[in-house]
Amino acid sequence: MNLMTIELRLLRGFAALARTGNFVEAAQQMHVTQSALSQQMKELAERLGLTLFERHGRRSILTEAGRDLVQRIVPLIEQLDETLLQSSSAVKGVSGCLRVGATQTYLRAIALPAALALIDQHPNLRVDMRQLPAQRLLADVLDGEIDVALFPDTGPHNNLVQTPLLTERLVAIGTPAILAKLGRVVHLKSLEAYPIAVLNQQFLMRQNIDRQLRYDKAELDVRLEVSSIDDVVVAAAHGHLIGIGTQLACHGHPLLKFKPLEGKFLSRSAGLYWRRGRVLTGALLAFQAAVIRISAELSGRR
Repeated sequence: MNLMTIELRLLRGFAALARTGNFVEAAQQMHVTQSALSQQMKELAERLGLTLFERHGRRSILTEAGRDLVQRIVPLIEQLDETLLQSSSAVKGVSGCLRVGATQTYLRAIALPAALALIDQHPNLRVDMRQLPAQRLLADVLDGEIDVALFPDTGPHNNLVQTPLLTERLVAIGTPAILAKLGRVVHLKSLEAYPIAVLNQQFLMRQNIDRQLRYDKAELDVRLEVSSIDDVVVAAAHGHLIGIGTQLACHGHPLLKFKPLEGKFLSRSAGLYWRRGRVLTGALLAFQAAVIRISAELSGRR
């Protein structure tokens, strides 16, 4: 069997199905019918002599052989697309589509301003931006669901490339009146007498807070648990609660002040991540440069 006869359309269809896990969505992306895409995947599997997908309900899940093929061909397709785009006389500057993910605070403070700056500079660029928790972003980058992500450092990952951006301490957030009651140096134990608003336990920030509480042998009066850092800020602005969050989360809020929290586990570093081996497109490199610039400006303000 001559594998050189495998057409690019089959590989593109395979990449789309691997990305979506759904024949209907993948067929729409490829501008073919669902039955045509199904026939293409059957043809590709037969030519390779491999089982690439297993059906689970309405979703198509990659087999181990399928995952291996994705890791091998997707960077090649990305490189081909980038070369074609940059070779086109109709395209000037950065072009294509960049899929960006970020946690809530970093999306608002860093990723979104970077994307808006690039869109203004490059009319042929489109950005697909998603707000997700850090663990979901990590999984989506590794799976190829998104191209690049900005989230707190979760430890070393052999399959990711990281660009360090900034480090920030967690802070106590509240109105000037309530924060004036706190001392100059604030620990979690300093907050035991106050009602607290904090993220729920699915977030890495909350997990680090709980870790510090165990280390300090302290216990907080958590009166409100929320699933958004913006909700922590809103609760703190209400005037009765102290929120625990980051300086970036309350930056520019006219009613709030903040005080850094001292503690071994109460700091976090932001990083920009992409999957090792992926093609560094012009869009990704331009976004990286914009994110580094904005992060440096934010670090200089603190």
